[in-house]
Amino acid sequence: FFSSVNQQLTGRYGDSLTMSMPSNQIVIHADKYMLESVINQLADNSFKYGAKQVNISIEATKKEIDIIVSDDGIGVSEADRPFIFEKFYRSGDDNKREQSGTGLGLYIAKEFIGLHNGTLSHNHRMPCGSIFTIKLPK
Repeated sequence: FFSSVNQQLTGRYGDSLTMSMPSNQIVIHADKYMLESVINQLADNSFKYGAKQVNISIEATKKEIDIIVSDDGIGVSEADRPFIFEKFYRSGDDNKREQSGTGLGLYIAKEFIGLHNGTLSHNHRMPCGSIFTIKLPK
C-alpha cells in the first residue's frame, strides 16, 4: 500500500517528496482508498500552500501506526488552527483564499481517519510549515 502511495505522489511531485518507512512490514486494517485519499489530500495541501519539500514517514509502535506528513510551506496561522478540520472552513488570509477549494478536504480526511478509530491532528512547525499526524490502532 505505502509503495503505491509513494509511486503516485512521487509521480506528481518528484524529488520534492520523500517517504520513509520502517524496514519491517507494517499491517494496517483499513480501507485502502480512504487512507490513500487522506495521505494524498495532506500532500496536495502542502504543495498547494507553498511547500517546497514534503516528507511522509510511517512509524509503528506496539499499539499504533503513525503516519506523519510534514512540510516547509506557509503553515496554518494561529487564528486558523482551531478551525481547520471544520466543514467548509476557509482561512480569512487573502494569500490562502486565492487557492481554490471548498473547505472540505481536511474535514473529510479527519472523518475518514475517525471511521478507522484513528485520529488526525495538526502541529505548527517552526519557523513555518505544518505537521499532520495520523494515528491508527494496530
